[in-house]
Amino acid sequence: MKLPAPFATAIGSLPFKEAAQAVDLMLQSFPTAPCWPQLPQRSWLENMDAQFAQGMAALSEDEQTGKVSVLIQGGPESPEEALERFWTPIIAGDDDPQRLAVGPERAVGLYELLRRFESGEERPRPVIKGQMTGPVTFGSSVKVEPSGKLLLFSPEFFEAARALLKVKASWQARILAPLGETTLVFVDEPALVSFGSAYLPISREDAIGWLDEVVAGVHEQGAFAGSHCCGNTDWSLLARSSIDVISFDAAEYFESLLLYARDLAAFFERGGCLAFGIVPTSEEVLQAQAADLAAQLDAQLSRLGQEIGWGRSNLLERLIITPACGYGTRSEQAATYGTQLCEQVLGKLG
Repeated sequence: MKLPAPFATAIGSLPFKEAAQAVDLMLQSFPTAPCWPQLPQRSWLENMDAQFAQGMAALSEDEQTGKVSVLIQGGPESPEEALERFWTPIIAGDDDPQRLAVGPERAVGLYELLRRFESGEERPRPVIKGQMTGPVTFGSSVKVEPSGKLLLFSPEFFEAARALLKVKASWQARILAPLGETTLVFVDEPALVSFGSAYLPISREDAIGWLDEVVAGVHEQGAFAGSHCCGNTDWSLLARSSIDVISFDAAEYFESLLLYARDLAAFFERGGCLAFGIVPTSEEVLQAQAADLAAQLDAQLSRLGQEIGWGRSNLLERLIITPACGYGTRSEQAATYGTQLCEQVLGKLG
């Protein structure tokens, strides 16, 4: 089984507050591979950390500040009690959606998309895409209180966080499966832009291993897994992980990606796909034209083919077209135009 590339899809976030409007845009813009929309402007619960924090041991959430943390002192339970309560049902194999899934109040776009298909308003598509926060990003976004250190550096609680994210990955792949012939779930890692810095002093082995832990939840459901990093990083981390799709900002970071041509060649050989974020997500997208973006993408495919010794037709079979990042903080006009532009670029490639 392989992804039916080439196709176009979204990264995920949109600036709308109404789920129906956002889902309409996704379904209409991506006939082959629609994506459920994240709506951070609707609620702080749809921010990347809060959206996937439900069920975490010793979780503390502040609606006024939008702050998500793990409270290990001063909370209703001791750290040991919180961890025991978290692990006991997981070890027993209980993945009750009410406890470990993403609740409707945190992902109204997901539940609206599910409703459309379950009611028969929509028919299964060739690909259905979901997304979630990856472990490195979650671990470097959530803090442990009252110390203020990153969850990433609290071994026992970060282990629990990775287990939680794996369950959510598996759950998402499972509930999306009836909506498409193929399911694709991105485990996104924007925090990898800081890999190698003083802010994120983690080893290569840990970064890959943690991501693979969560991705296993997707693969266990027979689905494909991708990962998006919206900035520059050591791309060999993603290429050497178990993900099936590397997603990147093609306008800004194509040249840096080429530095890892050997890793990309091996990634392609094992069946990997590359999601080119060729459509801008800044307000400048309103001046972009599909023909120009397609020409830019064609030139990049030519360069990549020269570097790894692959022909254009072979690369097209591993190509996904997306926006450079999510549109969650942009204007509705830019988000609408940019989302619609992706499929138009695909059509111009010929």
